Amino acid sequence: MKKLLILLLALLINCNNKNKSMENSKDNFIYMLNYNTNVNFSIFINDFLIYENNNIQGSQGGMIELNPFIPNSSTQNLKIILKNENGNIPSTELSKQNFQLIRAKIPLEENRFEEIDKAKFVFLPKQNIISIVEFKPILSYDSKEINLNQSKDLSKIDKTELSDKVLAFYENYGEIINTGNTEAYKKLFKNAHDREIISMYYTPEEANKMIVKLSQRISESKGGLQPLENFTLYIHPNNKVVELRTKDGKSPLFSKLNGKIKRFGVFLHIPNNSDNVTIY
Repeated sequence: MKKLLILLLALLINCNNKNKSMENSKDNFIYMLNYNTNVNFSIFINDFLIYENNNIQGSQGGMIELNPFIPNSSTQNLKIILKNENGNIPSTELSKQNFQLIRAKIPLEENRFEEIDKAKFVFLPKQNIISIVEFKPILSYDSKEINLNQSKDLSKIDKTELSDKVLAFYENYGEIINTGNTEAYKKLFKNAHDREIISMYYTPEEANKMIVKLSQRISESKGGLQPLENFTLYIHPNNKVVELRTKDGKSPLFSKLNGKIKRFGVFLHIPNNSDNVTIY
């Protein structure tokens, strides 16, 4: 009888733990932007340029993860700008552009994405081919790794001084790439990795797999770093994040070995308690 009571108690505790686990995971949503378009476009979240495609040929589609740029469950501003060479997209073409804000619960099940009905992107010629929606995500995290409230306003920093700091960072990162120093890379990018792991609800196994894959790009680029040139300083509209970009919006930091090119983009910011640029 005593063993039976112990067994029942163990089962009860196990059920309670499962219920608590389910409760904790009920808000584990990932948010994505699903698109199908035949024009070039840029995506901003809270005035942070997170994605840009300047080489659309024909009709292209895909999904872009938003969670790594969403710090918490507060209201988020998502903006899409359509563009082409002459800046004029016929109204007949605007109606063909399909952008959907979707979400899915983790653990992810196949074909279980749902569109957020309140977030509709509509492009009208008079709005300068810009569409903005606001949405309030359901998240189980509040990430200091993503939140930029504690970052300095870069518009208030001398541009020459800022450029020098950013360039020095890129040169240091380039040295890490060219020497294939994966340990230095993992240390340098810890915040960026943590941002991804937290926001995408990775398990320890998934997190390790991601870091190994990214580190492999560093080791595979050893000795292949190309000269850092033809770039400009780009401060994102939120005035919190900065990077170097080529005229076509790519990172100027890349390696080339055996005809294969690997680019290494970097988002940088300056924390309020520091004077140094660091990885976002």
